[in-house]
Amino acid sequence: MKAWLNRDGVILAQDGDRVEMLFPGSNRGVEAEGLEPLPSSVNFILGGAAASIQDVPAYGSAVYRNLYDGVDMVFRSGGGLLKAEFVVQPGRDHRVIQVRYRGAQ
Repeated sequence: MKAWLNRDGVILAQDGDRVEMLFPGSNRGVEAEGLEPLPSSVNFILGGAAASIQDVPAYGSAVYRNLYDGVDMVFRSGGGLLKAEFVVQPGRDHRVIQVRYRGAQ
């Protein structure tokens, strides 16, 4: 499985299928932060050498800090699987969390 974490949500892709995870009502402008750096890097070729991006760091996990007020979302990979979990700070309301999937059947 491949995952792309961006400001608008998360794109999950496997075997030609694609699903987007969206977070309605979340804080705007939250960016994923890589955790647990891996010893490798990744290269992307986007339509030709001029549009390539090289030596992008790879991480074993990533976090959206403060996705909702007092709520982080952590992604971890291992064994070909991707795990997502919400970390709710003490005294915060977990009911603010919303996840919408687009492209799932």
